[in-house]
Amino acid sequence: MLETEMNEHLGYEKYGRSDSDNARNGTKTKKIVSSYGTMDIDVQQDRNSSFEPQIVKNVRKIFLTLKAE
Repeated sequence: MLETEMNEHLGYEKYGRSDSDNARNGTKTKKIVSSYGTMDIDVQQDRNSSFEPQIVKNVRKIFLTLKAE
């Protein structure tokens, strides 16, 4: 899902070409806090630092509640 968000943000898919100055620039680690503990995930970043994923927002702790079915 994060890959799709980055594709939409940049306007091209991974390994694609673009005339834009902005491009993928590795990943950074984010910590997710839930009722089951903490988990680290890798979130992609772009060169202009303008990408903010909607699934895992920046500069905010996210508390996940998982339902057991």
